[in-house]
Amino acid sequence: MPDFSNPRESALLSDIEQLRSRLKHAEHQLGELRAEQSLLEALMETIPDDIYFKDRDGKFLRINRSKALRSGLTDPRMARGKTDADFFQTEHADASLAQERAIMESETPLVDKIERLVWPDGHISWVSATKVPLRDHSGTIIGTVGISRDVTQHHETEAALQ
Repeated sequence: MPDFSNPRESALLSDIEQLRSRLKHAEHQLGELRAEQSLLEALMETIPDDIYFKDRDGKFLRINRSKALRSGLTDPRMARGKTDADFFQTEHADASLAQERAIMESETPLVDKIERLVWPDGHISWVSATKVPLRDHSGTIIGTVGISRDVTQHHETEAALQ
């Protein structure tokens, strides 16, 4: 049985209780983090639009499954460290990087911009792109995050009607 009259033992028991409390709090936070991660994974695996995160140099940090498949990759992790230059013609890759640098510098999002994409195999597609600054936990801009929706069919139908 603990001797509460002993100050050292009393302090030790207090420290143990504080550690238990911290551990319980950390376990709770870990559970919340896992739930958030599960939601992000569901989004990244199921949304048909392209989702991509890039660093300040335009290198992909992460892409979703749809972006991977559209880019000819079997696994989204294969894009890590690559740039648009690995998937598109130089003209588009350079313009995209300049656009993303402007977004980071101005801190102004680009919303629903229609872009023409020429793929390495020569086929053309059209997307509606939204790009915003990507910030770390302290608010520092560390890159961009974007979502692109394929609007090729809509664009071609509209062009045919004109």
